[in-house]
Formats: sequence, structure tokens, C-alpha cells
Amino acid sequence: MIHGTVEKGVPANNYQRYKFFSGTSYLIGGYTLSLNDIENGILRSNRSSMATIYMTPFGVSDPRMKIILPQVDPRIHFALNCGAKSCPPIKTFSWDEVQSQLNLASNAYLENDDALIVDVENNSVQLSKLFEWYEVDFGSNKLEVLQWVRDHLAEPNKKKQVEELLSKGDFTVSYLHYDWGNNSKEEE
Repeated sequence: MIHGTVEKGVPANNYQRYKFFSGTSYLIGGYTLSLNDIENGILRSNRSSMATIYMTPFGVSDPRMKIILPQVDPRIHFALNCGAKSCPPIKTFSWDEVQSQLNLASNAYLENDDALIVDVENNSVQLSKLFEWYEVDFGSNKLEVLQWVRDHLAEPNKKKQVEELLSKGDFTVSYLHYDWGNNSKEEE
């Protein structure tokens, strides 16, 4: 993502973002892979998304099918950065510590009020749009998604609030505004 942005510039609208993620490609392990191929094809186990216009990236006979992950690890959504202000922060990961680093990235993102706001009095929770766009990665319904959130929260107060909502069982879920503005550091 960083290299693509340096080479091509920051996409300014949805169409430019689609072209950027589908057209910025790299030769990896003998395969040409776009940013969309890497995220939705490999890391998301060949799942469709809004970014792939709800089509799976690879067809059944595509040779790249043999390199997809067998199942999705939803924590990737807190490790990937698309260059927008609402994205999780950019981090580096090491192969030998990737599991603990993915846990840490998930915990840190969920602590942020840009990702999760719980209102116990009104039986409501507001989640990052990532949970709407990729709901299938977190669970098959909003209850399972909120259970996933609870299980990946480290911050004790928010965790307790989510547990309270889950125990009541009658809660509403809405989604926070996603700021597509450039996440580059502002010059002073």
C-alpha cells in the first residue's frame, strides 16, 4: 500500500480507490497479485467484497487458488491499512511473532472510539465500518460479531460493557463514519 501510494499517488474518490487496489500489482512468488488479490483472494480465502464488486478474486481454475489461506483470520482487518484516516495504524509484523502481533493490533484498534462505542443505557453499540463490510469474516450475524469483539477486547471497561449488552440480548448495532481522508502525517 505504501509503495503503491508513493508510486501512483493517493486515490481521491471511490472509483480511484477501486482502480488503485485492483490495478496496483506486484510479482510475488511467481504470481502477479493486486492489492485486492492479496487481501480478498489470499488473506480472506478468496471471498468477495465491496472492493471486488462482490465477485471472488480468483476463479476455480485460477492457479493462484493454491496459495489462498484455508480460512479467514478476522484479525487481518486490524493489520491492513488502506491509507485512510479510519484505517488501523500501519504496523510491521514478524513471522515468528505474527500471532501475538495480530492480537495486539486487534486489541489496540478495538480500544479506540473510532472503532467501538458501547452505550449500555441505550442497549446499543457502534462499530467501525470494517465490521459491516467484512461481517462474514467475524460471524454469521450481529450477535456473533459482537461476541467476536468481546473475545478480542483487552480493555476491561469496554469488555464489561459488551458483556452486559450480550447478556441483555436486546441490542442494536450501527456503524461509525469511515473517514477516507488521507492518513498521512500533516506538516506543521
